[in-house]
Amino acid sequence: MILIALTNQPDVLDRLNSNNHVLLTELVNPKLSRIYPSFDSKDIKTIETDKVLYYNHRYGLSKESFESNKIINEFFSLTSTAVDNKGTTFIASIEGKKYPIYAT
Repeated sequence: MILIALTNQPDVLDRLNSNNHVLLTELVNPKLSRIYPSFDSKDIKTIETDKVLYYNHRYGLSKESFESNKIINEFFSLTSTAVDNKGTTFIASIEGKKYPIYAT
């Protein structure tokens, strides 16, 4: 809903195949994030090497859509991605560049 409100585009989200399963998550520059430095280094390694985070949604934002949407890309920093059952890399987490807004 945050992305729809920010862009004023009801169709900004992509259809994903990420229902009721645990996926590997790739953190993007975790040391530059405001949220991930508070994680223990052991937890960061676990997130990146083991399937430990649960995903259950049909809609989200693909990495391709994030990169091509100027409004979203200028407002948010990409902090993690995952890959759905059809091989689509999608945004697992983002954080506001100027504001303390976080989305998963």
